[in-house]
Amino acid sequence: MHGVLSLNALIAASHVLLPVSADYLSLEGAAKLQSALDVLEQRLDKHFVRRVVTTRFDARRRLSFEIYRRLQERFGTSLCETVITESVSLAESPMHHKGIFAYAPGSQGAVDYAALTEELEAGNFFS
Repeated sequence: MHGVLSLNALIAASHVLLPVSADYLSLEGAAKLQSALDVLEQRLDKHFVRRVVTTRFDARRRLSFEIYRRLQERFGTSLCETVITESVSLAESPMHHKGIFAYAPGSQGAVDYAALTEELEAGNFFS
């Protein structure tokens, strides 16, 4: 957030999609970023359309459900219903210099990101 490029990107942006890994430190980081966006909105006299998406969600871990619940409490309707589940294909695709849709289009990761895109489009996030 403190970098000049990050700040310039936020100044130019009207929409912010915040991915939050389903772990405690990511939850804390999201809260700090939310506060920073609030300050920027006041100083720049602008409004960011914000959406938060839970990533690296592992249904075998109770922690993932707890983090999602806390994200619901903190971000309310800004939290996407779609969660991006932990996936080997998502971890491998950058190593092969490919996006998930090119690397493993039938994988759970690709299915999750396609669902996220549909959710964001249905909510007019991109407009």
